[in-house]
Amino acid sequence: MDCQLPASATDLPPRFPMKAAGPAGGPAPGGVMALKLPPSDPVRAMGRYRLHVGDLIVDMRASPPHSGADYRVPAHRALLLVPLGGDLEILTEAHRHDCPENTPFLFARGEEVTALWREGSWCLAIHLRRDRLNAALSAAVGGACKLTSVATLLQSGRELEQTLHLLLALVADAEPQQRPALLAIEANFYRRLAERLLPESGGEKLFTPVRSVSEAMRLVREDHSRAYDTEELATLVGVTAQTLRKGFRFCLGMSVKEYIQTVRLDWAHARLASGRDGRPIAEIARRAGFAESSPFSRAYMRRFGEPPSQTRAMAVRAATV
Repeated sequence: MDCQLPASATDLPPRFPMKAAGPAGGPAPGGVMALKLPPSDPVRAMGRYRLHVGDLIVDMRASPPHSGADYRVPAHRALLLVPLGGDLEILTEAHRHDCPENTPFLFARGEEVTALWREGSWCLAIHLRRDRLNAALSAAVGGACKLTSVATLLQSGRELEQTLHLLLALVADAEPQQRPALLAIEANFYRRLAERLLPESGGEKLFTPVRSVSEAMRLVREDHSRAYDTEELATLVGVTAQTLRKGFRFCLGMSVKEYIQTVRLDWAHARLASGRDGRPIAEIARRAGFAESSPFSRAYMRRFGEPPSQTRAMAVRAATV
């Protein structure tokens, strides 16, 4: 989903400069995107502002020269730091990292990290869920994987920078955003960050595959109408049921049952959206693995935001244009 900056944010004079991306993710010549907090915003008086964007915690703070801030990162979360207006020195338990201005630094180790400002500047800190990032990574590579223990600078990328600008705009915007818009920005953030972690995007090998979950996913996709339960799938892939449950939750952000339902709904949606499958919706639901039409329709509505009949009707109209 493409997200646009709130109109009120784009009209504000400069406050937090951040280089805009040019072609292929490089910096635009002379291009600087800048945001300013409204005078009534607590940041102006307190030097700090925090808001929730879905399950993201976005923390903006200003610090004077030669000061620092400690961030405690639980094992189930990760932290993305972006210094604005000056370089940052980042201390972990084992290493020191120099983080240049506007360069994202990803930390996921379940320990404390310290950010030090030499000259004083603003810093954007985004606290995120590791399972959500794992799910975005798994979707990007087409198989289950999980983030490794990470403390690394990320290469610049136009799409990720655009998403960071959206988060900065939320801080700068005096008007609260509607929940669907916030969830769209949240989903876009996880997707763009995952893309930055892929080796072909210039990243290191920052994630590892999870064989048992990937194999279980393959079995479900190949026979989605089969009434698999977790114990049966676990036996087929050679792990315990508890291990498989934890793997699905950590790598995909959902349970085994939820994944099976997602595969079934996606299969049905593809048939209805093609405009070429003339079978009754009840028959498509049965072929997808749903015993009754009512539970299928409710689940379909939750996932796609429209009833199955509407998906088919739109596809048929599009085919006749």
